[in-house]
Amino acid sequence: MLKSLILFLIIAGNVFALESTDVMETQILKAYDNNVLVINRGLEDGIYRNDHIKLINQNGFIARGICIKTTLLVSHFRIYRVTRPELVSKDDLYQLRSINQSRIPRDIAALKKVDFTKFFNVYDDKRMQREVKLQDNRIAKYDLPEDVVNTVAYQKERKSGFQLFVEDNFEDEDLRRDLSDTYFEIFVSPYTFESLYEQEQSHYGGRVYNFGKKYRYSLSYLERNRRIVDPLNPANQYETKALNYRADFQINRVTENWSLVSFVQYDQEKFGRIYYPHKWYRIAPLGFRFHFWEDDPKDDFFHVNYSPAVDTIEYNDLSNPNSDSLKERDGFRHTLWAQLRSPLTESLFSQFNFYYAPYADSFGGEIDWGDNMLDTSATLSYKLDEKFYMEFTVQYLRDKLRADTYDLREDNSINTVRLRYEVAL
Repeated sequence: MLKSLILFLIIAGNVFALESTDVMETQILKAYDNNVLVINRGLEDGIYRNDHIKLINQNGFIARGICIKTTLLVSHFRIYRVTRPELVSKDDLYQLRSINQSRIPRDIAALKKVDFTKFFNVYDDKRMQREVKLQDNRIAKYDLPEDVVNTVAYQKERKSGFQLFVEDNFEDEDLRRDLSDTYFEIFVSPYTFESLYEQEQSHYGGRVYNFGKKYRYSLSYLERNRRIVDPLNPANQYETKALNYRADFQINRVTENWSLVSFVQYDQEKFGRIYYPHKWYRIAPLGFRFHFWEDDPKDDFFHVNYSPAVDTIEYNDLSNPNSDSLKERDGFRHTLWAQLRSPLTESLFSQFNFYYAPYADSFGGEIDWGDNMLDTSATLSYKLDEKFYMEFTVQYLRDKLRADTYDLREDNSINTVRLRYEVAL
């Protein structure tokens, strides 16, 4: 709700600036430190201070920017989210597209309050034409190849769309860079109350992950140990143990808003002598993530995933109470997963997760909307210092297969307080 209101205010505040459909060609005249570019478009082209734009060329998306100063003929833009810095050049021609409807990161939006009138050199018409002429002469003199066949541009034109996609999204150098940007966290919960078992419990675990620009991964482990009251016979109490392992991988931004994702998850839980599940594998080799925004991959983002996943579960069958026989079911789940995280203050963050996965016998089989996995949670995270967090989570789950097999309630709620320690490796 808060994010929607902010987006509405941003759109409303830019009614008289560039329209979202405006596209114009432009050229970079000068580059200052701190990612400030001077372009040959100004007030007479309909560019105003605080306009939000993106630069693209024949190679695709280059950067986003906000106008911090404008005159009749030229304007100054503070650019950010520069995906390919090597393509920012005074020798190229770009398209400037308005994205005034898009959200501006908090640190960039702060520039709206700064008066840059006295900063940077002023470009008049004569100076601007001289700059453009010098660039044209330099391009003609130095940048025209003697043998067109051997140029990078010509070789790129000969490649198929698939070859170009692979080159843009599977780079060894990017992989080494992103894998080196790794974090490690451990967490422990001193208190958890679970309604289904009417009992307190504790859990602990850890995670290794990164925030790479192109490649992202996460490896997590969670273990819960508890002494519970048997919901079938309250006179009986059991010790239980639950394990969860999960691995995620993401190729970030194969287009401006889409990423490719995959995951593997394994679960096991035992209460008394009963396993549910004994083994449960969910494997999604290829899924898709749409980024609504990501101003900070750690603390300020909203994205939605769809991942078709193989679902294999093995559990104890109680049709024969004197047997420890296991029953296996192989199928498929259409998994939909949405995550929203946003800062409330400098130290307080909120996060919402929504996971919904209806079951089908096969990929193209009929979906059983009643047999679905539902997992929703809301978390408040308070940053105690640079590495320590205290978090409170309310989680609601629904599992129809478990309910039908053991004659239990479908739903379960879990309230958790935990401490988390995070460190960059």
